[in-house]
Parts: sequence; structure tokens; C-alpha cells
Amino acid sequence: MRLAIARPGKHLHQRRGHRIMLAIPVLITGAHPDGRRFSEESRTVVVNSRGAMILLAESVKPGQQLKIRHIMSGETRECTVADVGPKHENKREIGIELLDPSTQFWHVAFPPDDWSPHSPEAKQFQVKHSPR
Repeated sequence: MRLAIARPGKHLHQRRGHRIMLAIPVLITGAHPDGRRFSEESRTVVVNSRGAMILLAESVKPGQQLKIRHIMSGETRECTVADVGPKHENKREIGIELLDPSTQFWHVAFPPDDWSPHSPEAKQFQVKHSPR
């Protein structure tokens, strides 16, 4: 399965934090417009301090309110569907935004939003060739 991590479109220039490719097991719960509730186990593909991209078989729409539970920590947060992307097999890429963003929800240390590999604080690594 090949995933399109970044697609051109309205969200391309709206990135507000560094993204990390990380598969975290999650439980997504929500309700359909007719009130039927759903619950689906999934995983993240990419996370950042403000949300994630997940793969979801359930049909959702941008703006829809959901709950996401980090299965490993047991923590739950409310989130909004920010983007519905392409389908891969039976699941779609779904961009979610946490309503109360917390860098601690994913249990990952993210670099500051203004950090780049070109920042003066970035460590420089050099690959040294070993003599044969």
C-alpha cells in the first residue's frame, strides 16, 4: 500500500507543526448524521502536536466531531475531521485536528514549530567514510 503523505490542495500551506511518521493504535468514535454511533480501531500514519493522519474505513466528513483514544496510554481527546483524502484499499486517509492540542497526547517530543534543519541549534551530522 502506498500512502500519499502530502497532497497539493487547500491544506498544503496550512501546516502548523512538524510531522512525524508514527503508527500509533487508536480508537475512533463518533456519530453519523442520523445519530447512529460508530467505533473503529485504526492507527496513525503521521502525527503532529495538533493532530494526525489516520486510516479509517468509516465514512466521515470535514468538520465532523470525533473522539480519538490513544490505545496504549488510554487517553482520549475530542477532535475534528480536517481533511478526507484518497482511499487505499478499504480505508481513507483522514486528517484530524485535536480540539485541545497537546504535545503530550502522542507521547512524542516534537521540535519547536519554528525549528528547521537549517536552524543554528540543529546538530550537524557528517557521514565519515571508513577506509577499506
